[in-house]
Amino acid sequence: MSDLDLLYRKLEAVTGLYATLDLEAPLPPLGDWAIDPFMAVTIVNTVLDIRPRLVVECGSGASTVVAAAALRRLGGRRHLVSVEHNELYADISRGYLRRHDLGQWAEVRDGPLVEGPHGLWYDLSAFDVDREIDLLLVDGPSTEIGVHARRPAVPALYAKLARDARILVDDATREGEQTAIASWQRDFPDLEFQILWTQTGCGFGIRRREVVEGADGAR
Repeated sequence: MSDLDLLYRKLEAVTGLYATLDLEAPLPPLGDWAIDPFMAVTIVNTVLDIRPRLVVECGSGASTVVAAAALRRLGGRRHLVSVEHNELYADISRGYLRRHDLGQWAEVRDGPLVEGPHGLWYDLSAFDVDREIDLLLVDGPSTEIGVHARRPAVPALYAKLARDARILVDDATREGEQTAIASWQRDFPDLEFQILWTQTGCGFGIRRREVVEGADGAR
């Protein structure tokens, strides 16, 4: 794909986001450290498709805004909980939620990084929710703390996932994310992943309702 073609597709994606979500305020910048426009579209399409009651997000930013705006479009009792370890980023994300009047649909919680049963990751108390997670967005913590910074996400939150939950992982073409996805599929046989095209790759996972039994009857 040429640079011109890529630019056209980015503009097309961003224009579609504003139209689909009926946005009146500017989105956070897309690309570089933030999700790219194609990942943003994937998040929105997934939310509109599966109609989640609860979305939980690791790391906040542009993804928080577009996911919350998609929940607002659906209406009903739906909510997004975003956990962020960087206080500055958390405040910036909260500011965007206010500007887009999305406070009813989303919140950003402070989740400091602590050593836990799955290694250095967010304080698990930040993920205290009263319902099952229908959609898990994995876009943090930053790999500044390590290549495998996002690997604890599924082991830490697996027990909270709905039986048909979806999981979206940004930057899925990187080594750390690929290793994490492979380990999740190995350790949790009811999870299936494929890689969708975005600039940095999107890991798209689904938790199947039933797991095929092996020859010994084990699940």
